[in-house]
Amino acid sequence: MALRRNTLQSLYVQLAEALERQIATGAYAPFARLPSERELMAEHEVSRITVRQAIALLVRKDLVEVKQGKGTFVAGAVVRHGLDNLTGFYDSLLAQGLRPTTTLLDFRAIAHGERPPAAFGGAARRLVALRRLYLLRGQPFALVEGTIATDGATISRAQAESHTIYQLLRDVLRETVVRADIGIRALAVGKKIGSVLRLAAGRPVLVMERTSIGRAGSPVEHSRFYIAPETYEFRLNVPGPLQISRGIQPFAQHRSRERDASVARSA
Repeated sequence: MALRRNTLQSLYVQLAEALERQIATGAYAPFARLPSERELMAEHEVSRITVRQAIALLVRKDLVEVKQGKGTFVAGAVVRHGLDNLTGFYDSLLAQGLRPTTTLLDFRAIAHGERPPAAFGGAARRLVALRRLYLLRGQPFALVEGTIATDGATISRAQAESHTIYQLLRDVLRETVVRADIGIRALAVGKKIGSVLRLAAGRPVLVMERTSIGRAGSPVEHSRFYIAPETYEFRLNVPGPLQISRGIQPFAQHRSRERDASVARSA
């Protein structure tokens, strides 16, 4: 869009409005990088100060964010996931008024002799595995790889497509989750995961690992969530002071988990 020179409206306001329209129509998706100052100067034939004033106006409107040394990026909604209760991943999104769409990428029974996730402790269990992609506003948001203990029950692919993992446990398997162990870390994304989330290989990705414990005291599911880091924030409220240093453990104690999570780098 050409800027109008024969009007009282400032060029920087016109440029800001043009960029705002492009953001609103999806030309620039949430968290996408805008053209550089030099590119905007050349495209619209304006000065650097005009570009900077336009960007500053968009920043004041909370439409973009300037990252020093990286550029200007479209702002996006951040999802906040509380860790205070056993809210499922999907339910946490719904509670914030978000309506994600999902695609079941894979669903299969884990064959006899195939190595299950370490969370199941090597016990002989009937397990099914699934991979599910979450999208918000058409953009890949998270990839979930889950393993569910079915034992004597059956889960169909149709049920896996229409139910979350916690819904499958509750409504199909009639299992109650009494607690969940959750770990969160950041890893460099590998090509396989990156291609699904549309993230360049080597970029950081949030990895949440969850093991849910059933009524009998044994694991009933283990899931690994790969989440685009700009879009998600975990929250935890604790009574009294939180002693962070007490939770720090030697690296050697996490080596088995590191091997399990290496799929984020090599897959």
